[in-house]
Amino acid sequence: KLYSVNVDGSDLKEIPLDTVKEEYIQQMVVGKDCNITLLIESLSGKEKILVRIDEKGQELARKSLGNIIKQIDNTGLIKLLVTDNEKIVLVTSLVIYLLDTDFNIISEIEVQGDIQDAAFSKAGNVICVVPVPQNDMKQTCKIKVLDLNKQEWCEEISVNVSSESDTVAVLNGRDAYDFYIKNHKGIYRFLRLQPKNDTPLMLRFERHFL
Repeated sequence: KLYSVNVDGSDLKEIPLDTVKEEYIQQMVVGKDCNITLLIESLSGKEKILVRIDEKGQELARKSLGNIIKQIDNTGLIKLLVTDNEKIVLVTSLVIYLLDTDFNIISEIEVQGDIQDAAFSKAGNVICVVPVPQNDMKQTCKIKVLDLNKQEWCEEISVNVSSESDTVAVLNGRDAYDFYIKNHKGIYRFLRLQPKNDTPLMLRFERHFL
């Protein structure tokens, strides 16, 4: 089931959703216009469906993931993202798909590296976290940046955040910060600086929130 509620906990309402008992919501994203994009999966894992509804539960679009993603049985779906203009971004282990509001493919970008998670930077680019093994058997990570406007990889950023104990998650950028990374130790925030020679830098500010 799907519910809406005010931030103070009041006015709890169920949002009607057309599913069956053998299905569950695997991922969900609320867009800027309050439309909700859902990835619904069968308990057997054989069927995955993308559904877009409005805030009242009215269905706007529906499509089987098997009609979008190639080699669905061999492709791990990592993240479902929605841009400010309601484009859908599907991050898989092989390809990143950019879809329109009816889930038709706009473009396909080949994945670079073993992506663990993905989110949006403050600038609206897709940022993907990729593990980097170290010589001492420990593991850090790097950020791969995908420019959605140009539909190409544009930058790689090394970050000294441990990913040896668990999967690292990357969080959307907001306010003054370009993006956030979370691991078992805490949440790290990253701020971009632009030096005089126009060479981009990432200045890292660490603060443990957990």
